[in-house]
Amino acid sequence: MGVTLLETRISSSSPESGEGGTSVGGPRQQWLDITFPNAPVLLSYIAFHNYYTAAITISHTVVRSDDSTRAPQWQVVVPKFTLMADPHCEDDAERYHELKHGIHLASEFDHRRVTRLRICCLQPSPLWREYGLRQLRFYSVEVPLIPSLQPPPSLTPAERDMASSVVEQLVGLGVVASQIRTTIAGGVAAVNTMREATRSVFDGGSIGSAAIGGGTSSSVSGGGAASRRTEPTLAPYIIGEWNDEWRLTNADVVSPASQPRAPSSKIGSGLGSRTGVR
Repeated sequence: MGVTLLETRISSSSPESGEGGTSVGGPRQQWLDITFPNAPVLLSYIAFHNYYTAAITISHTVVRSDDSTRAPQWQVVVPKFTLMADPHCEDDAERYHELKHGIHLASEFDHRRVTRLRICCLQPSPLWREYGLRQLRFYSVEVPLIPSLQPPPSLTPAERDMASSVVEQLVGLGVVASQIRTTIAGGVAAVNTMREATRSVFDGGSIGSAAIGGGTSSSVSGGGAASRRTEPTLAPYIIGEWNDEWRLTNADVVSPASQPRAPSSKIGSGLGSRTGVR
């Protein structure tokens, strides 16, 4: 919003004056003629400092002051506007005033095309020798235009059919995605179930309770507690001197350095041993 001070030319005159500049009968009047060199102008509000003026009236004409071929036709812009509550009392004789468009100016007045104004100052009281308006200013306020909203664009029948087909395809893709998620979730659940079953078989001690090579394994004598602490594994071991003799033992993983070696006289005593046969 931009506020501009309008350039003006102000001249004063008294319509009824006798000798010595005194009025002849009735209230005293003083005219202020305001012309705008850049007319027509946009007039938003008028500001002034009152000096013992009881009331004012403002009129407008489209005829310029330098046009002597046409008689001005005056249109009332502001009817009688009181500036002093009591013309004989000076309590409010020097107040500042503002006359704004839409509040004080007439509604039928075109404030966007102002050419020439005349302000009539009235003072019926003979107590005040001088009166008038001081610091008279005229301002123009440019209000930015509000952008108008355009209606939403309308679709052709072909575009509507294409949009509906795209929506249907998106709905179908959503169904497929839901099915994929369900399938993946079922597979993950099955894998977890199988993993838990395998872990329960190894942790339950059922395999270690009976050694494959015969006899009772000492590693399960503790009721399966040691099996739960260290997960057992199946490892092949070579028995005796014969390369074709094997034995599967359910035993904890033990490093070769710490594993005790059996005496040579007892190597062939296991399952499938060939003692005495060379």
